[in-house]
Amino acid sequence: MFKNGNFKVSIIVPILNSEKYLNDCLNSLISQTLTEIEIICADGGSDDNSIKIIEKFANKDPRIKIITQPKNDSDNIKNIGLQAASGEFVGFVNPKDKADLDFFSKLYNTAKKYNADIACAGIIKFDNKKEKKIIHYKKCITVEKVSSKYELAYIPQYSCIWNKIYKTKLLSKYSILFEENTGFEEVKFIHKALLFLKRMVTVPNIYYNSRNLELPDSISLDEIYKTEFLNSMENAHKLIEEYNINWKYDYKYPSRRIWSFSLFRINLILIKKIGRDYLVKILGIPFFGIKNHL
Repeated sequence: MFKNGNFKVSIIVPILNSEKYLNDCLNSLISQTLTEIEIICADGGSDDNSIKIIEKFANKDPRIKIITQPKNDSDNIKNIGLQAASGEFVGFVNPKDKADLDFFSKLYNTAKKYNADIACAGIIKFDNKKEKKIIHYKKCITVEKVSSKYELAYIPQYSCIWNKIYKTKLLSKYSILFEENTGFEEVKFIHKALLFLKRMVTVPNIYYNSRNLELPDSISLDEIYKTEFLNSMENAHKLIEEYNINWKYDYKYPSRRIWSFSLFRINLILIKKIGRDYLVKILGIPFFGIKNHL
């Protein structure tokens, strides 16, 4: 499925109208201490200056490969990038984000040292004012048991594809691709990768830097997070059941109000969605839960 080449890592950057942060992203990639990389800029039909920015970088660095497809094409642009990948490992970088300059060097060398199929780094969330480590590894840990990989990768709370590299030939062998025309396709990809690729290693003191985007005042980041989290959790549940993964998790789900009826500002009836289940409260008293098996 994927091509063979002399690159150690193929870095796929899926792009769509990403001009605002694309310079920062590409500067972090062309400056990587691991030089045997190819940078596949896969554009899904941008109508801003993204293509011009990519071409400017490509004229200076021959490791940059540009792939474009029409905006109305249904193919997942990440899959187009995977088809073009020729590196021993493959990684993904969101064009709004940045990688530490020795990110791919440390991940690749650690993967080779421990004969791992996946190498996993920490994650820093940042904006113009602050940054916060949300995943941090203090030492190299190798695991092969699926439940241990889930736990170490903080799945499904952070079902993230970006802070890892994957052995390319195994993605090809098990046909691990992104689903088309569906939300949260990254969740299913990372679950399949952790399920079918055997050995994972954590890489200490190295980070993928994920940018917190500014949102309009009318949009609540908390509500967006809850919605995304709930959707990813539902995907996780389905995959765990589908592949009979023996794994238990006990952290709390965020909840969201589905429907309520109030009188004189008193909630008489409240229905909340918690994970995949629904909780009904009458006069503030939990009455019964409705299991959701959709």
